[in-house]
Amino acid sequence: MPPIPSPPRPPPALGLTGYATRRLDGLSFRLSDREAFSDYYVNTPDEWRLFNRLGYPEKNHIECEFFDIEQFRAGHNTAVPRPGMPASCYQRAPARPKVVLIRGDSHAEHLSVVWFAQESAGGLASAAVPILMMTDMWQLK
Repeated sequence: MPPIPSPPRPPPALGLTGYATRRLDGLSFRLSDREAFSDYYVNTPDEWRLFNRLGYPEKNHIECEFFDIEQFRAGHNTAVPRPGMPASCYQRAPARPKVVLIRGDSHAEHLSVVWFAQESAGGLASAAVPILMMTDMWQLK
């Protein structure tokens, strides 16, 4: 009985090409424009590049979040709520005599769209009634 023939082997160049592609993290040298585009949206907890670029921590007052965002960025558990909230998160500033506070979850957040739409359409004077929106994820001032 004749021996069973083995399948043909791929040329060594194919194996080297696969290895080189793996070592070079894919074919990024051909796709540098796409890589730069996707890098803009990288928002890993340790760097938070996108949020920092957009000014999220300052604009949205992360110190008023229900969960401790700083602990989350440090890699700790965030399922435990903050022990307390700074008074500036819920007390009206004397310079702003009329403020609307909406506190709640994502459903309350959706109400902010209505408020901002009315404000931009002239339904509410922005200087007269500033809106303070606080939810479990976002706070808009």
